[in-house]
Amino acid sequence: MKRSNSVSALLISVVLLVSVMGAVLENKPFIQDANAVANINVIVSPQSQTVDFTINQFAWYSVLLQSVDGFQGPVILNASVQSGPSNKLALSFPGGSTVFVSTDGQVFSYVMATVGSPTDTPIGVYIIQVTARAVVGGISRSATAELNVIQHDPSVGDFRLSSDPGTVIDVVPGGSGGLRITVTGYRSIAGAIPVSLLMASSIPSEIHASFNPTLVNVNGYSTNTSDLTITTTTLTPGGNYTLVLSGTAPLPGYTATNRVHTWAITVRVSGFYVAPMPVFKSVIRGKSTTFNIGVASVGTFSQDVLLSTPNVPTGMTSTFNPTKVQPPPGGLGSSILTIATASSMSQGTYYVTILGNAGGRTSSQSVAISVGDFAVTVDPASKTAEQNSTATFTVTGTSSDDYTAVMSLGVSGVPTGVTPTFSPPSIVIPVAGSNTSTLNLPISQTTPVGTYRLVINGTSGTQSHTVNATLIIVAAVDYSLTLVPSSQTVRNGSSTTFTININSLNAFSSPVALTANLPSGSGATGSINPPSVTPPPNGMGTATLTITTAASAPAGSGTVTVTGTSGSKSRTATGSLTISPSAGRPCIIATATYGSELAPEVYFLRLFRDQSV
Repeated sequence: MKRSNSVSALLISVVLLVSVMGAVLENKPFIQDANAVANINVIVSPQSQTVDFTINQFAWYSVLLQSVDGFQGPVILNASVQSGPSNKLALSFPGGSTVFVSTDGQVFSYVMATVGSPTDTPIGVYIIQVTARAVVGGISRSATAELNVIQHDPSVGDFRLSSDPGTVIDVVPGGSGGLRITVTGYRSIAGAIPVSLLMASSIPSEIHASFNPTLVNVNGYSTNTSDLTITTTTLTPGGNYTLVLSGTAPLPGYTATNRVHTWAITVRVSGFYVAPMPVFKSVIRGKSTTFNIGVASVGTFSQDVLLSTPNVPTGMTSTFNPTKVQPPPGGLGSSILTIATASSMSQGTYYVTILGNAGGRTSSQSVAISVGDFAVTVDPASKTAEQNSTATFTVTGTSSDDYTAVMSLGVSGVPTGVTPTFSPPSIVIPVAGSNTSTLNLPISQTTPVGTYRLVINGTSGTQSHTVNATLIIVAAVDYSLTLVPSSQTVRNGSSTTFTININSLNAFSSPVALTANLPSGSGATGSINPPSVTPPPNGMGTATLTITTAASAPAGSGTVTVTGTSGSKSRTATGSLTISPSAGRPCIIATATYGSELAPEVYFLRLFRDQSV
């Protein structure tokens, strides 16, 4: 039997060794992979508080449940006395003992402890355990808090918390509401009891609570107050939220050096919120601008919301159209807010609050309005341009302090047939800065001459400014070229001439450089004399183009092009050149017979000779 056991142990050892070696050879740790397990986290606050059963018989604890590693599902809450003088302390969840925790989310609840008679809840320290158990999966987690039950000692003193009016705050998403927290003192000796007020940390991040003041002093059996303000964001989900606030005073009691009491309030988030669009506008002094004010319903809210601007600066007026908006349930209503400014209003940025009120529920949002001005200038103020040219103007937009604008440009008064363009068509004017655009006016040869008053307009939203400019169109100072005659015929090895006429137009009187281009492969050369001509104003200058052909020049016809250049003006004239071997040879016998070389018969015989013989 011992031998069999030894063999079995040896085999197990060998298998284990082989497994380990295999894991090492594959560079893998011999440890099983561990996957994260979904879980719940439970937080209870405050961690400790005090109850005097003759004064304050209730205590509240905030309970926060958090999803860990993807947990999701319903959770059942339970509260019990883990230790203490008695297990008869009454514990309940007024908001319900079943909550739903979303994936990687959190949910809030609260537990209320009720202190009965001294027989049921004797003086002492009670440890309260709050347990959260998942309906599916059996996950269970808990957290504890302490409750000190004491007998009131008038010489030491105590206090209690309450709220007015009631314990419910109605607030809209993106709005605020409040209650007055009353601190009542119970002390038979002189001296104030300083009570610090604090909201339990376990509240939704979309809800903010503040006390004014946070430290309240009470004397004897008197009262003092602090204003609690609850503010929500537009992202705060609609619903009921129970918040636990605590008051702490430096009063001893059993194991604690401080006396802590709590109070619970309910925040009901529902209704509406206002959403202006846009939230920033620029406006010229003395002008007006508009905002689109959206009124969004949360849940089933559908009531009239009265819109107002409680803090309109001096020099501004506000008008809503309409003044009341009733959004559909879960939908959106809107109104147009018009802000008008006085021409004497100081430049600067002003903030206006948009307030919506529906039966005491309020929501507000602020908009910024930059009051200033911008100017439009043009350079040059006047310009003379010829026909068949382009006139340009530089348009500049300049902003005052605290004012910025996108200015689009336009112009009127341009001559018929001229299509103006701006490059770029709109400009961004920075705060206390400037920007420019170029106005291009293409003028054709047929654009009527004259003086034109241009009105250049700069527009930003509903605001606009203009500036004037003058465009003077004159006839083009120019010249033209002609060749006389329009065609010439020349025989091989001889020459011929063209007269170049340079005609002045509109008092043109500048040198014109002349060049000639002869037919390619013609075997002809050309020269111009003089090569540059200055015509008299409104007159004509001339030059002679001499074309010489080589004896071997082939017969044929082509185009002669003469180009004149004066500054940026270039003009051309063309003529025809024919090279013929028989050009200029007379037909003597036929002329003698018919009496004239112009006789039809002579012309026919010459043509027959030149083309057929």
